[in-house]
Amino acid sequence: MHLSGYEFNREKLFLRFNGLNHEFMKKIFTNRNEDKEIIEKKYKLFELYHDEFLFRSYFAYSTLKRMRLLKEKALKAQFEGLKPHLKITDEKEILYSSFMTREYIYFVMPFLNTIFIMQDRIMILIGEFLNIKDKYDKLPKYYYDYKKKEKKILPLFPKSIQTLLINYWEKHGNFIRQYRNLDQHQYQLYYHSFYGLKPKEEYVLYLPDKITRNMELYDIRYNKKI
Repeated sequence: MHLSGYEFNREKLFLRFNGLNHEFMKKIFTNRNEDKEIIEKKYKLFELYHDEFLFRSYFAYSTLKRMRLLKEKALKAQFEGLKPHLKITDEKEILYSSFMTREYIYFVMPFLNTIFIMQDRIMILIGEFLNIKDKYDKLPKYYYDYKKKEKKILPLFPKSIQTLLINYWEKHGNFIRQYRNLDQHQYQLYYHSFYGLKPKEEYVLYLPDKITRNMELYDIRYNKKI
């Protein structure tokens, strides 16, 4: 798992994160007032969260790289071979499905699901680093209930982290959670599979416009072309 940190540094990613474990170790082992056994347990727990986050991060990154490679090297070549046999006139895109597109689609949910897990785990990891005490027996509600008056966890974190967290959740995290929940509980997302022709030729997979809780399958729309 530690090799994941090496790979990220080689790609100029997570340069600071890779030193987090070392900083935590320095911080807790200089605390002479705490029991040695408790300190060792804290460090072991932090190390597990830290390694897991790096491992999942690299899995997401590696999956995305493989998807891009498949799209650029295999799907493009496949379409170029088929193109002379297709009666294309002025279409902007055409429905496109093949064995290779399914191979691409198989990567999408593992990628989104990994990001979904990571956006919970990062706050547990930061909470351990900052020594914020709370129960982690359920999925944390750092994001889900931040607008409610009875906010329990988020105010325990520094304001700078709260701001980053809310901005991330509103721009990205909430949508990732919705897609993951819809796919897992109701319906596979990846129905709209196209090959775009204008303004750029490339394989395109559209996600639903909007997801609401317990929505009916016939209400799913793809008009926004996400």
